[in-house]
Amino acid sequence: MDLELEEKEAALAQVEKELKDDREFREATEKVSQTKESLATLAHEQREQDGQIEDLKSKISHLDKKLYGGAVTNPKELASLQQDVGMWKGHLRQGEEKLLEFWERAEVAQKDLSHQSQSLKEIETRWRRLQEDLSGRQSELSSFIAELRRKRQAMAGQLDAASLRTYDDLRRLRRTPVAKVEQGRCRGCQVALSLAELQRARNSLIQCSSCQRILLAE
Repeated sequence: MDLELEEKEAALAQVEKELKDDREFREATEKVSQTKESLATLAHEQREQDGQIEDLKSKISHLDKKLYGGAVTNPKELASLQQDVGMWKGHLRQGEEKLLEFWERAEVAQKDLSHQSQSLKEIETRWRRLQEDLSGRQSELSSFIAELRRKRQAMAGQLDAASLRTYDDLRRLRRTPVAKVEQGRCRGCQVALSLAELQRARNSLIQCSSCQRILLAE
């Protein structure tokens, strides 16, 4: 009964450990959260880049009007305006390339988010189903252990105090404090018993002189 109780308690401890283990679910949730944050950052950067591009376009348009509007006739000023227009158009191309890069990164991140969200959904479904199964197993084991403990207490109440104390003391030292006697040997340590020990083991509670286990002789 004690060995069975030990086994069930170990099984319950494992079930309770698994119940607390939500690592896969947490990691999948964290991935989705991080990708959403990346998308939000990219969206903010896109808006800023859009604003910068519009400013550049406005500046170029203003310079174009001055360059081709006829108000400026000085060759040096015209050359300077042309140089400025070229410079700002170069900045515009760079800004548009950067904006395109943001869009490409956002597209990749959006695909990642879609896959991660689907994976999270599957993991969550599997995790919740496992939680239900483990909770049922936990309840079953807890009831079984409570019943075993009740039976053990009732059985212990039928033993004399000295015998029970000897058994409990040995149990703290050895997982199996009781050993059968088979073919004249203690099955716990395989040491042969004397005829006197065999006779005493059949009639009363004695302990193996080698391993101290309580001997059970039939």
